[in-house]
Amino acid sequence: MRFIDCTWEIANIGHRTCEISYEIGEEFNKVELLEKTQSFEYIVVKVPMNHPVINIGLAGLGFVLIETQINISKKFKDFNFNDRLVKQLYPHVTEQIVSTEGELDVVLNRMTPNMFSTDRIYLDPYFSPETSRNRYANWVKTEFLKGSSDLKRIMYNGEDIGFFMSREHEGVLDGLLGGIYEGRQSEGLGFLTACSCFISAYKNNNPFKKVFTAISSNNVPMWQIYDYLQFKIDKMNYVFVKHND
Repeated sequence: MRFIDCTWEIANIGHRTCEISYEIGEEFNKVELLEKTQSFEYIVVKVPMNHPVINIGLAGLGFVLIETQINISKKFKDFNFNDRLVKQLYPHVTEQIVSTEGELDVVLNRMTPNMFSTDRIYLDPYFSPETSRNRYANWVKTEFLKGSSDLKRIMYNGEDIGFFMSREHEGVLDGLLGGIYEGRQSEGLGFLTACSCFISAYKNNNPFKKVFTAISSNNVPMWQIYDYLQFKIDKMNYVFVKHND
């Protein structure tokens, strides 16, 4: 059982938070779980698929299932650039690296409370849409100022419509966060969240080996896009939460 004291969440959501992740084959220990979490206000527990004993044990302690986290991946060499929709978008899409704090502020100012409406914080009645927005904005700002990831603006016909934040290591791209700004979400441009990195890498002749990312089961439209692009499911975890009043 991996335990993390998420100290950064105090600034993000105003609650002392911890996260616990169970490993495949691990047994449920009620006493250990209660001891580790009793001093926290918000508890997040991630459980691998096919562990009903853990799921039932968590439910008995008042934990609630809020989403399934689906980890997916796609090799660059397997991406279909001849797909009809990809070919339609290809001439119109570019990415621009965010390199200054002024450009960072542009991204942060475009992030609105309703932009991530399938986020578990957004959907949790204990929190608010503004809390969800602040949490993601703080994450993006922290990653940028530390220089620990790349932040790119997604451009469509020269217009800034969204962003994509990722971290690359030895040719493997970890897609941390991305989204289309709220005012453009009704135009079917969510497709670019999934494929702009492929298009940009192809245009710049700078292919990566593979991209990894994660998506919530609450975000059905994006899951349909990733399924259409034939991303591979690597693993799935149930995510349970509990609020200690």
